This record gives sequence, structure tokens and C-alpha cells, in this order.
Amino acid sequence: MFHPDTHPIKSLVKILNNPMTRNQNVFLSLKTYKSAEYTHEETTIRVNQVQTVEQIDQVRRRAIKDHYDVAVGHILWVDAADTLYVPMIDFNIKDIVELRDVVDMFEVDLGMPASSWDFYSSGRSFHAYNVEKLLTFSEWQTYMAKLLLLSNPSGESTLPPVDSRWVGHALLHQNNGLRLTKVSPRYRKEPELVIL
Repeated sequence: MFHPDTHPIKSLVKILNNPMTRNQNVFLSLKTYKSAEYTHEETTIRVNQVQTVEQIDQVRRRAIKDHYDVAVGHILWVDAADTLYVPMIDFNIKDIVELRDVVDMFEVDLGMPASSWDFYSSGRSFHAYNVEKLLTFSEWQTYMAKLLLLSNPSGESTLPPVDSRWVGHALLHQNNGLRLTKVSPRYRKEPELVIL
């Protein structure tokens, strides 16, 4: 069941009301998509700062009804002139204890304090949104490269803590996103807020 206090919509509201974008005409892209084997049918919808929760939930409910999933787009358009990128992470971690260990590295390796992130369990792994910082394209490219360089602090897993395929696709398409829904049977649940 959908709860706006534990759903990524909570983070999107914070992002849209970021001090860098306050009092500006800001749009966030949402992607509706249908995965059928290896093909994607995709549409981008722009959401503005006014009535954010209701607007995003409307898109979410309509997409679910039509058997589409929804992902938050990585891009914020400010006054249709500037494009800013929301730092996001799709982790390759299944255990919350391991996630806590990785988060401790954020301030040093990413230059972003752990307190500036909201974390969500996606069923198979974890997602994160930085709700305080927005990046230019060049800053975003550097940030994505730093994600690839994060190592697993515990040494127990040979897998990198961040999904490298997600990063690769993002860099190739100069855009990425994290899902907000669970329509496709390959997903276990809608993302849900976790407190570290």
C-alpha cells in the first residue's frame, strides 16, 4: 500500500524544494515504462513544484492502472534554461548492515554527508537520493565515476557496492533514474524508506 511518508515521493518533494531551485520554475522528469524482455516503451512526464505529491501520485496511479512502471528521472529543468542532476544511487547491496558500512564512506569518497541522503529498500537492494545537492552535467559525470570507484569496506563481498550496470547505462544515456513503482513481476515491492 502507498504511503507518501515512506515512499520516494517524500524525497522528490525535498529535491524540488531545494534552496538552489526555490522560487524558480522547476520541473522534474518522471519516466513511465513497460519492460517486455529487452525492449522498453518509455514516456517522460514533467512535474512542477506545485502540488508535487498529488501530481506524482496521479502519474503513479495512472501508470500502474495501465500496467506501466514509473521511474524518477534524473533531471531537473530550472526555468527551461539550466539542467541540474539529482545524485542517486542504485546499490548492489542486499543487507542493511552492509549498506551502513558503505554509507560511512560517503563523506570522504563522494564529498556528500550521509545525512543528506534518503535511503529506500527496493526489495532486492537499496536506492538512495541526495536531497540537498544538485549537480551540473560535468559534476554529475564526475559523481558517477566516483560511484564506480567505491569499494566494499567489509571486504566480505567481491561485488562493488553500487550497481555498475546502472552507472554504465546512466553514463551512456546521460541520464538515469530509480523506480517508484512495482508493476513488473521482476520487482519485489515498491521502494520503502529505511532509517540507518
